[in-house]
Order: sequence, then C-alpha cells, then structure tokens
Amino acid sequence: MADVSLRGVKKDFDGTRVLNGIDLDVEQGELVVLLGPSGCGKTTLLRCLSGLEEITEGEVTVRGKTVDKPSTGTFVPPNKRGVGVVFQSYALWPHMTVRSNVSYALKLARTPGRQIRAQVDEALRSLNILERADEYAGQLSGGQQQRVALARAIASRPDLMLFDEPLSNLDAKLRLKVRLDIRKLHRRSGITAVYVTHDQEEAMALADRIAVMNQGEIQQLGTPEEVYNEPVNAFVADFMGFENILRGGVTRDAEGRAVFETAGGDIRIPLDGRIDASMGMIAMRAGHVLVSSDAVGDDAVVLRGTVATCTYLGDYTQVLVDVGSTRLFARMPEDERLRRGGLPARGETVSLRVAIHKIVGLEDEPLPSETDTGFMPIAV
Repeated sequence: MADVSLRGVKKDFDGTRVLNGIDLDVEQGELVVLLGPSGCGKTTLLRCLSGLEEITEGEVTVRGKTVDKPSTGTFVPPNKRGVGVVFQSYALWPHMTVRSNVSYALKLARTPGRQIRAQVDEALRSLNILERADEYAGQLSGGQQQRVALARAIASRPDLMLFDEPLSNLDAKLRLKVRLDIRKLHRRSGITAVYVTHDQEEAMALADRIAVMNQGEIQQLGTPEEVYNEPVNAFVADFMGFENILRGGVTRDAEGRAVFETAGGDIRIPLDGRIDASMGMIAMRAGHVLVSSDAVGDDAVVLRGTVATCTYLGDYTQVLVDVGSTRLFARMPEDERLRRGGLPARGETVSLRVAIHKIVGLEDEPLPSETDTGFMPIAV
C-alpha cells in the first residue's frame, strides 16, 4: 500500500478548477517532486496534502488513513495529520532562539520536556546547527534560518514531509548547499516526502520520481532519467529543456527507409523503428545538436546550415543555425572552438551532427507557442 495516495483529487476556487482529477501514489520513504510553471497547481496540491486546503472532490489518504474525502464528510485538520511542512518563507520567530523555534510545536503537542530536548537536539544535529541552538533566529544567515525551518519540521518526526519551494529565497550558492542538506536528511531519515519546485535542476537532484504538472493535471510521472530523456508530450519536452521542437511527418524515401521531414522540408532524419506514423513532432536538445567540423553520418544525422548568432558561454558556445527555413539551437563545444581558432561568423556555413538516438518523437499536438500555457518553443 502506498504511504500517500490521491484519487481523483479536484480543487475549485470560486468556480475555477485548479486541480483536475489528480491520481498519485507516493511510496514509503520516497521523495516525489511536483514540478511545473507558476499557476500549474503544484502548491495547491501540496496544501491539500497538508490540510491547509480542503479538496472539492476525490480522496486523500496518508498511511492508509483517509484524511480528506468530501463525499463522506471526512476532513482531518493539519495538526492531526502527522505532517511536517517547510515553507518558502522561513516562518521563524526572530525574537526566539533557535531551540525555542524548533521546540514550539512539540510544546503545543504537550510532548514531555525530556523528549522535546532529545528530539530538538537530534534535529539540529542532523542539520549541523546544534551549536547555534541558543542564538536568536533573527541573527542567523538565510541558509542557517532555512536549516532551522527544516529542523523544526522534522523534530516532531512526521509521517510525511512537505516542501513548498524552500530554496527560492536563497542565492545560487546557498541553494546548492541546502539542497544537499535536504537530500542527505531524506536519505538518512527515510521520511516520505513531497517537494514543490519550478526549477528543473533542483527536481532532478532531489527526486526519486518527478510529477510534471500543467493546468492542474500531471502530464508525466517518472524517474528523473525518464522525464529528462523520454518526455511524453511537447509541454514536458519544452519544460525539461528540449530547445528544438519541430513539426513534420513520417514518410518513406526511395530506399524504403522511414524518414521524418519537417513541415518546411528542410530536415530529413532517418528514424527506422523509432517513430511511428502517428508521431508528427520531434524534439532535440541544443546540447545534442553539435557544430562539428568532422561530422559524419553513420549513427547520426548531418545537417548543413548558416550561422545566425553565436553566444560564448565558457565551456561551450550557443549557436543559432538556419537549416533552410528552420532555425535550430545548437552548441559548439570548447574544443571545437579552439580547433577552429575562434567562433564562426554570422552567415558562415557549418555542419551539425545529431545522434539519432538523441532525437525524441512526440505525438502531433499544438506547439507550446500555440497554447495559452505561458511557455513558448525555442525553435521555430
């Protein structure tokens, strides 16, 4: 039995549907990340799990116990669910010490004093902040305050941990450090956890599985590797960083090989056995479309195009290349730049190499720019 289960969960606000039939199981000790753009419903779903919002339809169970089911009038309040929540804001009392902040909920629950001391010390020690226990929370740095918020959430030893974009207020360096803290904490404690973020890298680094959300629905649920390499539709491909999304169709060449040809007829890619005739789109990451002076076509497609722009980014150069009427985002590795003695000029003809196994086929559907979801395709 799953540790956390949602069945047909819907949530309306003033007649507007925000969650539209969510089905999700989270296994014991698993960390599932809810990933998606602003307004996709991920934070609302987290609040429904915590009990801060009541669902409109469906059922939520935690550890086999139904905590929210409108059809039977069942609703368990947040303080009775055994759930710890780490919010985007630290929500600490600056005039109280670290120890007082972490122990506050335990005192409200009338936990014996000796047990409070042991649980608070254990939580602070696990996050390497025990030595700051008697300092005021307001005296700490942002990263230290977030560790205190984490300690407060785990001190009560909850059945379920919920994280609502806890790193968004930290700078890039601190985000990396606290992200590692969260991953270590989860592995050590084995607590079941659900984590909300809009940051793909953060999701990849933390998740056992990722649920990519859009418009109140889960578009894809899978391991980081599955979601990254095998997106199920154009939305997921775009959101997970496939910069080139092209529409076309599968045809047959003179030798009977399956070929994907873009709508403009500019790119012909042999795709034997990889894409069936129903798939009218392909997606390619810019990092897999390489500017190469020794491009060969044994297990790859070789394209020729003219350079539109180059942007030097250190380890690689981002290059926009026009292949006929199709513009592709490509990369030039640093060793290729050094081999050429510099960056290609605008209008210069270059060769592109794309490994066939890196090309992903998608069902034909509106491109991201043709929808109102707030995102747009990189390649047009």
